[in-house]
Amino acid sequence: MDVFADDTLEAIVERSLEHNLDIRLARHRMAEAGFNADAELGDLLPNVTGNFAANRSKEAEGRPVTSYNPSLDVSWEIDIWGKLRSRKKALDATSQSLVETYQATRDSIAAQVMQGWFDVATAKGLLKLEQNRLINLEKSAENSRRSYRSGLGPLDDLSAVERDIAQNKATITANAAALNSSTRSLEVLIGNYPSGTLALDYELPALLPSPAVDVPATLLVERPDLRSAWHEVISADESVNVAHKEMFISLTLTGSIERQSTGSAGLSRVPTIWSLVNQLSFPIFNAGKLKNNMNAAHSRAEQAWVRYLQTALRAFREVEHALDRETLLADQEARIQEAAVHAEKTALSFENRYKNGLVSILEYLNSQNAVFDIKVDLLNTRNGRLKNRVTLALALGKGV
Repeated sequence: MDVFADDTLEAIVERSLEHNLDIRLARHRMAEAGFNADAELGDLLPNVTGNFAANRSKEAEGRPVTSYNPSLDVSWEIDIWGKLRSRKKALDATSQSLVETYQATRDSIAAQVMQGWFDVATAKGLLKLEQNRLINLEKSAENSRRSYRSGLGPLDDLSAVERDIAQNKATITANAAALNSSTRSLEVLIGNYPSGTLALDYELPALLPSPAVDVPATLLVERPDLRSAWHEVISADESVNVAHKEMFISLTLTGSIERQSTGSAGLSRVPTIWSLVNQLSFPIFNAGKLKNNMNAAHSRAEQAWVRYLQTALRAFREVEHALDRETLLADQEARIQEAAVHAEKTALSFENRYKNGLVSILEYLNSQNAVFDIKVDLLNTRNGRLKNRVTLALALGKGV
């Protein structure tokens, strides 16, 4: 948000952060992972279950009897080897990974909204340029008609101008369609219905200084996608510990307290029965299932590490590419601006010579079209610089 000083743009980005559906989905996934991690905490504590059974039966004498049996059952797996704690750590890491994914989604949507804004502003600018070109062509066509009617100009000149007018109208139609498409894309990003009617003061913002670039290693702590990938590595490592400890002895304590009475009024008078059982269990034969599970967990951990390295390399590539384009586009814009100055001087010279009858209308129009064409290139290049500035900031981990 510090890359551009534009209140309207900032407001539309803030709206997207509240209403964009991808962000809402990522937020719910993050919440789900947090609940799953908290739920795992329950396995570290005793599990207490209350039961109440009522049984209706008939005695040998044929008299019906109702018995009541309330009980309280307790079960607790003692985490001798830290297996349950490792599972909790794995889920915590997964949860934290999704927190970072949520932040990365917010950053990505903010960047897309900014770039979408620039596309709409550029499309509006291009449409206006072509409409101004049409006005200029229609004036030239009227001059050609007067010259032709007075016998001072050939029919070929008028036909050439009419041709340029037809081509220009086709370009205006295409630009209007591009404007509608860009507007609809932006509307979806901010959570609106894509009606193509989002009316805002679209202007390309001023280009502020480029964000500071630190040493490459800073990306490892600033980019949320890299932090997310690192937490996935931690989760996978803890899952290896879980798979390994599944092969060890487990100790479970179970106990119950119950009463049984043939009448609900007598429950308080019958004796309480309790039991406590210590259960040791350990795997003897499972056809290599636990070992294979552990090997699979090792493979998943290796995959997580490789994915982290891939994410890091992609991050470095994105920064280097954006930096290269920053230099290239700045130089390109400077050259186009220089060309625009010369084109305008040339067009002014041809306009004066045309008024004095020294050049044809086609030569005059060519000089005018050159000015419009360069302005189109300049607008597209400025759009490219602004969008690349967003890409660079995103690649550097400058989030919202």
